[in-house]
Amino acid sequence: MHLPTHTLNAHRQMGHRQIDNRQMSHQQMDLPIAGPQLRVLFALLALCAAALTMPVYAAEKQREIQGAAVEFMVAKRLAASDSLAGSKIAITREGTTVTLTGLVGSDSAKTRAERIAQHTRGVREVQNKLTIDPAVEERRKMFVPDDLLAGNVANSLVDEVLPWASARESWLFGWEVEGGSWEFDVDADDGRILLSGTVDTQDIIAEIGQHARDIDGVKSVENNLRLNTDVPEWLLTPHPGYPLPYPPPYIPTP
Repeated sequence: MHLPTHTLNAHRQMGHRQIDNRQMSHQQMDLPIAGPQLRVLFALLALCAAALTMPVYAAEKQREIQGAAVEFMVAKRLAASDSLAGSKIAITREGTTVTLTGLVGSDSAKTRAERIAQHTRGVREVQNKLTIDPAVEERRKMFVPDDLLAGNVANSLVDEVLPWASARESWLFGWEVEGGSWEFDVDADDGRILLSGTVDTQDIIAEIGQHARDIDGVKSVENNLRLNTDVPEWLLTPHPGYPLPYPPPYIPTP
């Protein structure tokens, strides 16, 4: 069968157009996404991922903060109990369960520690793994709270070593001993006495340190006292009838 020439030409042209359309479709499909568009796509994906993970991360951090607060409150309440003085207690937490490990002095102290932890907000269960050590009880009997110990040292120094001085509790922490032109601080930390400040004479520094060591409850003394170089020379010159260094009410005029 023979088709007219114009019909064959029309079919050929239509076939070429279909082939061109297929080639164009393949070219359009093979085109990569442009750089700016790709960056926008990645940014949107990152935002979606962050939006999904942010609530989970925030919830985890909130649980960590709450857990740390529970441990802190348990430790604070245990430290405030005089019946547990001298004990060595470690606290670990998993969820709402608190585990106590370490040394206490008696069965009653062990029970007391568990009760304190149990009645702390945020604690539902307590695993009491404390061990009883009689030596802890002996230390507890000798234990003096730091604030009371600092006051005992300061007042004893004024009564027996520095009768012309005065002692008062510091508004910040510890105690202050003042003798007119000089003053020093008496602080306590777990039975360790820290002396810092100035005095009038070099000889009195060693005497103050030794006296502090002899007070009940003192484990050690860190003596950082130094000579007050601002004292006038005439003030250190002996005068008949006056002790040295001079008490503030009786300082003679040069």
